[in-house]
Formats: sequence, structure tokens, C-alpha cells
Amino acid sequence: MNSLALLLILACALLPLATWHAARRHARRDASRRLIAALDALSSHTPVAFVAWEPRGGIVLWSAGAQRLFEVDATRMLGQPLPAGLDALHQAAAGLEGARPAMRLELRRANGATVDAIVSFAGGGDGLIVAAIEDAVSSAANAHSAEVARAQRDALVREVHHRIKNSLQGVTGLLRQHLSDKPLLKPLLEAASAQVSAIAAVHGLHGEAKDGQINLRMLMVRVAASVSGIMHVPITVSERCAVLERFSVNEEESVPVAMVLNELIMNAAKHRSRSGVNGIVAIDAIAHAQRAQILVSNPGFLPANFDFTAGVSLGNGLGLIRSLLPRRGASIGLAEEGRRVVATLALHAPDVLSESTKDQEAIA
Repeated sequence: MNSLALLLILACALLPLATWHAARRHARRDASRRLIAALDALSSHTPVAFVAWEPRGGIVLWSAGAQRLFEVDATRMLGQPLPAGLDALHQAAAGLEGARPAMRLELRRANGATVDAIVSFAGGGDGLIVAAIEDAVSSAANAHSAEVARAQRDALVREVHHRIKNSLQGVTGLLRQHLSDKPLLKPLLEAASAQVSAIAAVHGLHGEAKDGQINLRMLMVRVAASVSGIMHVPITVSERCAVLERFSVNEEESVPVAMVLNELIMNAAKHRSRSGVNGIVAIDAIAHAQRAQILVSNPGFLPANFDFTAGVSLGNGLGLIRSLLPRRGASIGLAEEGRRVVATLALHAPDVLSESTKDQEAIA
């Protein structure tokens, strides 16, 4: 067999393999083109600059962000090797396969100006390197601007809550003016005044809290003080209520929780037995890992056939409580304990309450 025949046999054997490798290269090239097109579209509306290059093909992506950051048009960069000002990119990405965490690099614009850059890299086996570049100074300035805007928004929200509280307190004052000259309407006026005061307490706490969180103990204390002032009823708050300090009421549930507390305390004040030194309304508390219980008690007895769950023998106050109670993360229980009626409001995290990380670690 002559040498020409051997060459033909070898060529026939290697042709399928060469075709397979060519197809793979073509597929990788198509995948790279799709990736570059996607990054180019993504970067048109973001401050992050994307630059991609290949060992032989030079720069294949010079995004809109790169044009803004380095002040060079893409038409001048595509197909060219990385300029000297970006040589740090080439050095940092040497031998890269996969991704590399963000790092700080000093790059230079065409005019020689320095860019303090935060750069992340990703590379593939086909030699394509993609760099995501962000101006560290601009990023810090944007973060500061966002922080200032957030602080201004929070201050504005607190001011709005403060004004709403003042307006509601004005409404409460107008209602209370008629308590003495309209005795037949006194129960209704007291109930309306207490309800408006409870909502005012929520807005007042929102106006004071810089983080937008309403402390559960503070909310309970203010509602109790409001009811005591309107109805002239002695209300004692146990020292054990300090355990409520670690809980905050979720913003969307703050008004329902305040209204439920108001109605529970109002109901205890209206139905208490006034005889003896025990004729006071008492508030106590128990805290668990993800749950807080507030106990409101008064001297007296429950009506016959009373059933809170079924809605049997409920007055207006307890009926309102039943309708206001959050559907998830809250429950009410009423029971006689000796000569006192105890109403227990149970609130759960995370549906109604939030708990600080520090307190969770302390419990664990």
C-alpha cells in the first residue's frame, strides 16, 4: 500500500472527528454570541459595565455601561485587544475557568484618569472572559444617596403619623366634651372615644419609632392609659409585662391589635365588680419563644352559656373583638379563675409579631 492510500485512509478516519470538533466549536461560539447579546441588552439600563474578550478575537462585548465608565465608544473597541489601561483585567483573569469573587482593581480611562473599580469575572473553557465592572466611588455615592432618601422618607412618614395622631386626639377631645351633658349617650361616647384613642396611639408610636416598629408593651400601656382616663377606672399593669419589650407589632396588624386590646380592656372595665379592693382591672403578660400572651382580668363572672368561639352571649365589645382579630397568628380565650374573668390575647410571630435577632439568640 503506497503512502497516498495511507493518507486517504487516515483522512477518512479523522474526518468525522474533525467534523465533531468543528460542530462543538460552532455550538460554543453560538452560545457565546447569545450570552454576549443577553449581557449587552441587560447592561443598557444598568450602571454596571460589562466587558468580554477572547484570546484571539479581542473584545467581543463593550456594553453601554462600559462606554459611560471608560468614555470610549463600542465601535472603537470591538475586535481590539484590551487597552493598556485595562491590563489589570487581563492579569486578574489569567487562567480563569468558572467564576471569581469580586475584587478591587485600579483601571484607567483613555484620558489616563483612574477608575477605582469593583470587578467580578466569569470564564469558560472556550477562552471567553466576561468582566462585570462597577465604579466603587459612584457605587458608594449612590448608596449614600439612597440612604439619605430613605431617611428623608422615614422622617416624612413619621411627621404624617404625628399629624394624624394629633387630629385623632382632637376628635377624642370633642367626643369627651359631651360625656357630661349627654348622659344617655355616655356609653357610646366612651366607646367611640376609646376606639379613636387606640388608633391615635398607633399613629403616635409610628411617629416616634425611627425604624417603623411598634413595641408591643408600649402599645398596650398607652391603650390601657387611654381607657383608664376615659372611663375613670383603676388599671394596674404588672411588672411581668416587661417581657413584651422584645416584641414588635407588624405594621399591617398594628391597628387591629390596638383595637382588640382597647375592646378587651374596655370590656373588663365595664363589667368589673366594684366591690372591695379587688375591683380593679389588671393586666399581666407571659412571653414564649415565638408567642406573647396578654392577660386582662376583672372581678366578675361570665354570662351563662357563654361561648366566644361560637359567638354565643357576646356583647358589642366582644363581638367587635371577634371581627377585628387577625385571622392568622392571633387568638382569644376567656375563662373564670376564682372570682375573676381572665381574657387572654395570644399573638404569634411572624404573622402578627416580630422579634429581634438578639432576643431570639438569647432564648436559644
